[in-house]
Amino acid sequence: MAKAKPEKLNSNLSSISGEYLVAGKLSSMGYIVTLTRKNTDNIDILVANKDATKTACIQVKTSQQKRNIWVLGEKNEVLKSKYLYYVFVRLNNDNPPDFYIVKSAEVAEAVLKRNKEFLAGGGVENKFREFSPTDKSKDNWKILGL
Repeated sequence: MAKAKPEKLNSNLSSISGEYLVAGKLSSMGYIVTLTRKNTDNIDILVANKDATKTACIQVKTSQQKRNIWVLGEKNEVLKSKYLYYVFVRLNNDNPPDFYIVKSAEVAEAVLKRNKEFLAGGGVENKFREFSPTDKSKDNWKILGL
């Protein structure tokens, strides 16, 4: 009997799943992790090393798509801090998720550049921005500097 195709999660459950998967991964690596309240702007997770001498803020973006593109917003063109990182999570049905860890400044630069190219090519201004993390960012947890 063929395996049934898994149902796609609604966007809220997808987001929550991504945040908890990132928190679980970081906790299993020995870090102190806390999820922020849902109305906290720009930061989903706060993480620190065991002796609390290093910390990082994380914005989690989750996708159930097979393609390696995440849709972001206009604010992501300017949202950058040396303490802020994105973790892009791709849910893979019954397989382990993929994690891509990227500095916020890199995301802002790439999103701005891609949008300028889109507009220069005749695209119409809109609020959506796309980002594709590189393979080198996959499972690159050390970039957090913890």
